[in-house]
Amino acid sequence: MKKLLLYIIPVFLFACAVPLKKEEKPLPQPLSKEEQEKRALEAFNAILEITEKGPRHEILPELEKAYLEIINNYPEAPLAQESYLRLLLIYTKEFVPPKTEEAEKLYREFQMRYPDSPFKKEIENTMVRFYYTHKLWDRLLTSQIPYIKEYIKTGDLKTPVHLFYYSEAKFGLGDLKEAEKGFRTIITLFPQSSEAVVSKKRLEDILKGGQQ
Repeated sequence: MKKLLLYIIPVFLFACAVPLKKEEKPLPQPLSKEEQEKRALEAFNAILEITEKGPRHEILPELEKAYLEIINNYPEAPLAQESYLRLLLIYTKEFVPPKTEEAEKLYREFQMRYPDSPFKKEIENTMVRFYYTHKLWDRLLTSQIPYIKEYIKTGDLKTPVHLFYYSEAKFGLGDLKEAEKGFRTIITLFPQSSEAVVSKKRLEDILKGGQQ
């Protein structure tokens, strides 16, 4: 009997030592669209105050954090879409060196979240100009391929811009034969355009034997 009691007591103590399950707190309710718009406007006004603090290059990290707050916390507010554009401009034009990876991640996220956004074209142009300015030819080429495929499919070219960037990327990557085809097409279809002026210069470079 004594041995049995010795066995029971440790088991009883162990059972008593098991912590009670804490009561689970209810998950916070998502903010309504109206509340998101209200808070996004407040956060946006706070950004205007940040811009008055000091030299631009010193406040860039603070601005980055503020725009990300709007983007992440208030995605249904129209100001979230504008914040994507403003932050992309900061990443690509103001940080030295540019925050390329962060910009591309933000760009992909924007495309997934807002496929029909009124900021879509401006944001795309921001990234394309960035690739072009910094001679990121592989990325520039990838960004223009869908437009070139559409042109090949339909035979309709309303603007020289996409073919120009495509040809410039090919030229930068050393695919001179493909670049020449694109430049000649631009000169033929859009002879008065600024893209045609540059295309003529590129053809001269190609005839001289390559990139200048």
